[in-house]
Amino acid sequence: MNQPLTPQQSQWVQSTLSKLSLEESLAQLLCVSQGESSPDYWLRLIEKTPIGSIRARTRSAQAYRELLSAAQEHSPIPLLVPANME
Repeated sequence: MNQPLTPQQSQWVQSTLSKLSLEESLAQLLCVSQGESSPDYWLRLIEKTPIGSIRARTRSAQAYRELLSAAQEHSPIPLLVPANME
């Protein structure tokens, strides 16, 4: 169920968006999908282009959790993480 943002959350969103360059704003629209790749690959990508979303494949749930944790820590804005739930 969707809930409205709190005033503090709205302020964070507005403040964060106002600081983004045009390139950074456009990068937030990107969802990069990649087959099996190392966490280093994703961290380098996030440092180079602050993407908005990643879809990665890993060999295990533990590896996926570790990858997402590292990616979230290195991303200036929280990443969206889509999943194929089939």
